[in-house]
Amino acid sequence: MRQVVLYTRPGCHLCDDTKRQLNIAANKLGFSVNEINIEDDPALRIRYSQDVPVVTVQGQEAFRHCFDGVKLRKLLTTN
Repeated sequence: MRQVVLYTRPGCHLCDDTKRQLNIAANKLGFSVNEINIEDDPALRIRYSQDVPVVTVQGQEAFRHCFDGVKLRKLLTTN
């Protein structure tokens, strides 16, 4: 199964929106979503700071800030 990672932080409305859309897409396209709170890891907090949400597919960054269903689908079908 394809692995999609959502880097997020509490209180982020863009993260909440992206999470909701990822879950809908996961049900349709058959992938799992691993949510990681950047506040739990100092290195991730530095790396992503104000850039959350960040979504990766199979380790490759797909998008930041706003959900991009077209790019997500493309990465899921090419990886």
